[in-house]
Amino acid sequence: MAASEPIAPHLYVETLSVPRTDPQSYAFCKRAIDLAVSSLLLVLFAPLLALIALLVRLDSPGPALFMQKRVGRNGELFNIYKFRSMYAGQPDMRSPPPPPSTRESPGPGACCAAPASMSCRNC
Repeated sequence: MAASEPIAPHLYVETLSVPRTDPQSYAFCKRAIDLAVSSLLLVLFAPLLALIALLVRLDSPGPALFMQKRVGRNGELFNIYKFRSMYAGQPDMRSPPPPPSTRESPGPGACCAAPASMSCRNC
């Protein structure tokens, strides 16, 4: 049955009392909806995913997908597949770190306005 509950002096919202279901039927329904929605989205986005895979393959040699093992619920391992964003089989392509600074440190307390008795963590 619907009941009227006041939210503001002139505003009422109708609420419905929904019976609670058992956890097994809820889990089954949730799983069915998850599978239906994810299947629909996979079909809708398949052309875009194929285009991305083609562009990755044309950009550099190697597989378009990168597989990685992850830890899931209850410590179980599963495979996750992602589009490769780095060159396959290559070392890290970042530039080398800059050489250490030759400038002398200004000394403790010179970089902040903290009293000498307190330490400045950013120095």
